[in-house]
Amino acid sequence: MKSGWSLRAAGREFGIPRSTLLLHRKNNEHGTPNEEERAVGQSNDQVDNIKIVERGHRMVFNASQETSIENHLLHASDIYFGLTSVQVRALAYEFARQLDVDYPPSWNRDELAGLEWFRFFMSRHPKLSLRKPEATSLGRASAFNPTNVAAFFANYFHVMNEIKIGPCDIWNVDETGVSTVHRTVRVISRCGRKQIGQITSAERGQLVTLVQAVSATGMRAPSYFVFPRARFKECFLNGGPSGSTGGANPSGWINAELFLEFLKNFQKFTRCDRDYPVLVLVDNHESHRSLAALQFCRDNGIHAVSFPPHCSHRLQPLDVSVFGPFKTALNKQFELFLRMHPGRGIHIFDIPAMVTRALEVGADERNIKAGFKATGIWPMDSDIFKDIDFMPSATTNRAEPTTVEDENENEEERNEPSHQAEVKETIDRSLFLSSTIESLSPFPEAPPRIQKKQRGRKPGRTMILTDGKEIEKIEEEERQRRISEISKQDKIQQQKEKRKYLENVKMENKKQQEENKKLQGLKKKQQEERKKLQEIKKKQQEENKKLQELKKKQKEEINKLQEIKKKQREEMKLVKQEKNIEQ
Repeated sequence: MKSGWSLRAAGREFGIPRSTLLLHRKNNEHGTPNEEERAVGQSNDQVDNIKIVERGHRMVFNASQETSIENHLLHASDIYFGLTSVQVRALAYEFARQLDVDYPPSWNRDELAGLEWFRFFMSRHPKLSLRKPEATSLGRASAFNPTNVAAFFANYFHVMNEIKIGPCDIWNVDETGVSTVHRTVRVISRCGRKQIGQITSAERGQLVTLVQAVSATGMRAPSYFVFPRARFKECFLNGGPSGSTGGANPSGWINAELFLEFLKNFQKFTRCDRDYPVLVLVDNHESHRSLAALQFCRDNGIHAVSFPPHCSHRLQPLDVSVFGPFKTALNKQFELFLRMHPGRGIHIFDIPAMVTRALEVGADERNIKAGFKATGIWPMDSDIFKDIDFMPSATTNRAEPTTVEDENENEEERNEPSHQAEVKETIDRSLFLSSTIESLSPFPEAPPRIQKKQRGRKPGRTMILTDGKEIEKIEEEERQRRISEISKQDKIQQQKEKRKYLENVKMENKKQQEENKKLQGLKKKQQEERKKLQEIKKKQQEENKKLQELKKKQKEEINKLQEIKKKQREEMKLVKQEKNIEQ
């Protein structure tokens, strides 16, 4: 084109689309950023170190600005507050506006950087990648900190120096749940279908707890199964690992009594005693801290050390490198079972046989040793975790409250001479960019701690469970717990008695109310009968009045008749007298 060819002619000659040639011509006309633009805020000796990236799109930020964005994204990911692609594009748009750099007008439409810019930004920075994070609870993120880890290794080293044992006597014990419903995985299916299915044993499965112990030399102790039944039978373990035992609990979870049974089987397997002790690393579950279990451990040379709470995902070898491959292998066994037995679901009594085959694959010697090595337990390495591993806990670090002296110092800093302020204005450009981008997307920080009264269960900690002082504390805790349970039972009994008394009172009140209702009914009937009697009396009185009136009328008529008779008699007398006179 520089020699005078048109776009169409060049496209026909070299077989390149005209739109592609037009795009490249526009980019070349716009030009690349010169050294002045690429070294804004940098000294001349830093310009030579800038990496000029060949690209087929428009550059918005220079190398130092993009580096600050990269560092911000890496730090956000390290503290488990990583940004999504949309959030990164929004951050780039706000950063461009804050720095007042020239950016494409299309960014103003959605207030986001373009997809093309994001793709090329990711390609220019190989340290960054778009990944799906694993859900991590706030408790795990904040509890895995240098203080808790150092406390655990201090307890661990103290016990190791005291009993002086080798890797064959270092054991990790933990439980995991095995459900009769397995987790489905990706399969090949018809393209275009919205939903596909995969056969599972049931919609909701039953849980069987597996208790497993492994040593630093890669050895596995006999497994212990907890079945969701009221009573345990030996036939439940058909096909299970060699030497495995089990128990029953209606919930399917382990409790203090079942863990004590596991410890007895573990002691028989390891043949440990006070002369040949072993070390057992466990978590802070209540069943591991029962007084009966700890007394048994102390009597049989089992030294128990607990992990810090919410730290087993990084400190417990079984969680780090054993249970993950074991669950994957078990999932394959579930799928194979359903394929080999169509129309039949998986029962809890089928689990031991499948666990046997899965342990051979997932809990082999290599995985067990890798777990002890990754956690720094064996070989012993308290510096196995680096600063980057503790970064998620930085968000919950609480700042100390400021005092009057601190405020005075801050006022003195604000009132510093002007020449010191000028020195501060000469801060490195990278620090300015990082502070600018952090102001646009600040890293999360927890508020200062508020002193509250401790209620409920006390927070756990790493401890030597078989230590005499700890056992005394646990004895005191159990004593207090028993007292509280007794008081609770007394309260419950009192509440029951109160409820019974109130129920009796309610029943009596109901009976009285019913009797009162009956009396009121009788009274109403009596009143109605009285009313009826009164009405009858009224009627009788009216009839009597009528009778009296009739009698009066009869008397009057009789009187009239008598008068008429008198008149007739008088007339007869007169007639007789007249006759007599005439004669």
